[in-house]
Amino acid sequence: MGYGVPHFEKRAFERIPARIDFHCFNIDCFGTITNLSAKGMFIRSQQLNFPFASYFELSIPLQEEELKLCARVKRITKTRCYYDGIAVELVNPSRQYLEFISRLRFYTTTDNACHN
Repeated sequence: MGYGVPHFEKRAFERIPARIDFHCFNIDCFGTITNLSAKGMFIRSQQLNFPFASYFELSIPLQEEELKLCARVKRITKTRCYYDGIAVELVNPSRQYLEFISRLRFYTTTDNACHN
């Protein structure tokens, strides 16, 4: 084990916990984004038909707009006998997406949370 050795975060961008529905274009694939960052995200789905191509487009519906993103598959996860997760790197994320991430990060930090 690495006792006494400091742990360094592997990711360059902080992951934000989330629960956001998404849709892949050109195929019938829906799922839930469980965490995301400025450059990537992890998606869970009960469907077996992930886009196993290297690149694909996905859409995140928001109240005022729909974010369309190009993603590159980094890793696919398998639980028991079926594929249920996919880690993606975003290719040239739009300004709108980066602003969305910024707002999400602001509202999910404990310093900015409302306390009742």
